[in-house]
Amino acid sequence: MTGMELIPELIGKIDPTMMEMMEAAAKGLATTIGIFAAKNGIKLLGGTGEQVVDSAGKLTQAAQDLLFRISKKYVESYTERHGILKVLGMQKPVSLDSVYTTVQLLNPEALRTFASIEDLESVFRDNKVRGFQSQECPKQPGIEVANREQYLMVLGASGMGKTTFLRKVGLEALKRNKVDYQPKCIPVLLELKTFRTGKIDFKKAIAAEFANCGLPEYQQLTNKFLEQGKLLILFDGLDEVPTERMNEMVTAIQNFVDGHKNNRFITSCRIAAYRHNFRRFTDVAIADFDDQQIENFITNWFISNPERGQECLARLNSGDYQAAKELTQTPLLLTLVCILYQRSGQFPTNRSTLYERALRVLLEEWNGAKEIPIEQLYKGLDTKRKELILSQIAYDIFSEDQLFFPKRTIVKQIEQLLPELLPDEKFVDGDNVLRDIEVQHGLLVERAEGIYSFSHLTIQEFLTAQHIDHENLPIEPIVDQHLCNKRWREVFLLLAGLRKADNLLLAMEQKIHSLMNTPKLQELLTWVEKVTDKTQGEFHAVGKRAFVITNARSFALSRAFVRANAQASDYDLSENLFRIYDQAYKFAKIYAYSYISIYVNVQTFFFNNPQAQAYTYVFNHINSNAL
Repeated sequence: MTGMELIPELIGKIDPTMMEMMEAAAKGLATTIGIFAAKNGIKLLGGTGEQVVDSAGKLTQAAQDLLFRISKKYVESYTERHGILKVLGMQKPVSLDSVYTTVQLLNPEALRTFASIEDLESVFRDNKVRGFQSQECPKQPGIEVANREQYLMVLGASGMGKTTFLRKVGLEALKRNKVDYQPKCIPVLLELKTFRTGKIDFKKAIAAEFANCGLPEYQQLTNKFLEQGKLLILFDGLDEVPTERMNEMVTAIQNFVDGHKNNRFITSCRIAAYRHNFRRFTDVAIADFDDQQIENFITNWFISNPERGQECLARLNSGDYQAAKELTQTPLLLTLVCILYQRSGQFPTNRSTLYERALRVLLEEWNGAKEIPIEQLYKGLDTKRKELILSQIAYDIFSEDQLFFPKRTIVKQIEQLLPELLPDEKFVDGDNVLRDIEVQHGLLVERAEGIYSFSHLTIQEFLTAQHIDHENLPIEPIVDQHLCNKRWREVFLLLAGLRKADNLLLAMEQKIHSLMNTPKLQELLTWVEKVTDKTQGEFHAVGKRAFVITNARSFALSRAFVRANAQASDYDLSENLFRIYDQAYKFAKIYAYSYISIYVNVQTFFFNNPQAQAYTYVFNHINSNAL
């Protein structure tokens, strides 16, 4: 069953207001076309001689009936083809309006202002989140930008929602209510991937859209629409055009826009494939979803089961799925997360399963769902071999504690790896392979001129763990070198899900014992044991020790804070020292509370109403001599 066959059921069950919207849109479109035809002397009623409008300038009844039927068919056709979503093996399509979350756009120049790898690394490490996109980049609601800009180029990586945004703008233009999309234009969406052969004739394609709904004099109307700027033309998927036709397509778009400059145009393209500065067009990039957009999407997705939606959101916001939440910053992978949770009410117990599924979507299913022909550069360069290449790159870069790498490094590495994977190929062009992976799958992204990173930190972490597992690398030296690096935490968790964890845990235990065998740490642990040995309360000893260490660390930080302020000042701090220390002490208590809350939420260290007991312990002992 196709999406079009499902539309009546979809409208009736998923979005009850859709039919009302379509009726109103059809009426508005009918009036616009009728009055426009009358002003331009176009006879829509054939040889009957009957006028389209009466003496008062209103549509005659015959014109109303005809144009309403035609306009309704056009609105229904647009909605059937472009107003539903069905990706990633969804059992049924959903209406775009029912799950759509407002897109945020940012100026792509803000993403390319970094001169070096060091700049990019610094920005990433200063971010409060795990994403690669700088939090300082200003964002604007996409619909506002579409209202303001007559010519708009929308850029983004795979699965960022470029096509969805274009379709949504078209739907808002059809509604003609000036609430969201304000210009009064008739939307026509052209999928550029359909122009694979033959002459590229946009005017003919637009006329065909009107002809298919039975509009009389559609050719004449098309010419007049274009001449007087009545159309919103949505060129979707410039990156989906075959490589051999790209230059021809770019020229065709430029010439068409120049020849019909009074209309409005929005074009979409993956950033990796965009190598042309379009005249007239303003370039913008789709921003990663923020927390509010993620929440809105999940709420809309689970509208029929809000409790499950809240459960899904709560799990993503928990520390256990911090890396999974990074994936949800793109609509494509957020859809995957929602589907997985909708089916079982939980995420896979083995976190590696979730990330492996995400990787498979980016490598295989996304292009397949969009019916983009994959250009095979080399015979045998299949998904598995690409995965092996990416895993090696991810591991090498991550082991060097880097997230960004120069293009020449990755090209050289590809050219070293491919002869082993494809021994029959006599010449390998690493630059072409990089371009293929970048454009087709969006797993590698050019963050600045000649500087790349993985599209998601989680994907890089998973590929790193996968390389360790696939190559059966000795785990002891990896643990010895990286266990104390918090950036490797997710890699070790993923690795535990990919292989038997016995050797990994033993290696970790040995490393921890070696770290503990230092005089200062032994002295600290002895002190902690002493002050917690005789404290009252039904608490696990490890919980008590964890809290005392946290509190001691807080006080140490507060004293360091006071000393630093005193040493950095040129004037006497004696009268202000008490105030500063008091502030630091309050900071120490907040710090301790936050840490104890983590232990409470994990519910590992306390039994029987752990939260109440933990906070009782905090308030009873925060000022005690034992601490």
